[in-house]
Amino acid sequence: PDAAGTPSPTGDEARPAPAGRVGAGEMMPVVRGHDLPVMQVGGVAIRASDVFRELDMAVPSITADIVHQMVLSAMARAEAALHGIDVPAAVLEEQLQAAIDEHRARFAIESSDEVSLEDYVAGRFGLDPAAYRAEIRTRVLASLLLDRVVRFTLGRIERDRLQVILVEEDELAREIVDKLDQGASFAVLARRHSLHPSGPAGGDLPEVPFDARLALVEGRRDMAVGDILGPAPITLEGRRFLRVLRLAERIPGHTGDWEQRREQIEAELLARPVRAEELSLFEARMVDRYRVTRPGGSGR
Repeated sequence: PDAAGTPSPTGDEARPAPAGRVGAGEMMPVVRGHDLPVMQVGGVAIRASDVFRELDMAVPSITADIVHQMVLSAMARAEAALHGIDVPAAVLEEQLQAAIDEHRARFAIESSDEVSLEDYVAGRFGLDPAAYRAEIRTRVLASLLLDRVVRFTLGRIERDRLQVILVEEDELAREIVDKLDQGASFAVLARRHSLHPSGPAGGDLPEVPFDARLALVEGRRDMAVGDILGPAPITLEGRRFLRVLRLAERIPGHTGDWEQRREQIEAELLARPVRAEELSLFEARMVDRYRVTRPGGSGR
């Protein structure tokens, strides 16, 4: 932590990982190099920073997505170092090779020049094959750590497991609630009728921290386990729906450290990868802790 008590995002104080695991301490710094020219036109050099500036102005959504992912990775690295969170070495190596193979295949399709990937990264970024592999390894490790940090962090909070059904017709919504009152399966009705992306999974939502405020699950704080709420109108992304909500479980936050939680979280990730909603909840909890700001001092 720094003098203000904020954990350092560098990961320099990461604990050594046990055998067969890899932690934040093995995230190598990116080889910065110089602002290399990517093309030369007579005496005019077109540099990497020029390309980024042009892209950021023309298609800001692409660069915003990249910056956002880098912010998540930086916060995850700091949390992983703080709690000693690590990943299976075998999984890291497998996904590293898959990422390189994918990069190689995409490069072969998209490149108009008859140049190898190795020659390209050497000329464009000044990276030899070992440095290139190390940089991709760091990116893959950051992604794997992020998944585990998100599950570990959100799992420490009291949370609700909920199911939801969204439909557009009032009459259908009332019929669904009547069937639920008569003992019908919520999951079956969700798979049959729900327009929410969770429908095929029986309406199951990612676990929601008890103190989170989300329009989709508004009102669930006053529910008891097994209660049905709705139908009630709700507008999402400009569309009107009727919402039916069920509180399936209220889960107390765990108090164990990473070593105690490691095996369970690894099993959970195999069964259910991290969803976008979980990333959003994690980010909302971390942005103040790590003082994430835009240039000029404004918040995110």
